[in-house]
Amino acid sequence: MFSVPKDGAYRISSNSPILFKVVGSRGTVGSHAFEIRSGCGKIFKSFTFQLQAGATYWLELAANIREAKVVISPE
Repeated sequence: MFSVPKDGAYRISSNSPILFKVVGSRGTVGSHAFEIRSGCGKIFKSFTFQLQAGATYWLELAANIREAKVVISPE
């Protein structure tokens, strides 16, 4: 579960080929940008979501690996 400090675009990135989605009180939040970074040694893929301050979100992850790192950052 997470929230953001202000309204805006937020990038959610992973170092592994995991599947993830953001779910809010009204259902799944659609991403408006996607990027595979196969040439980068630290970030494998990133999605950008438009999120609102004061809302609570859940990050659902699915993978066939034991460990992954996820970063949420403002765009």
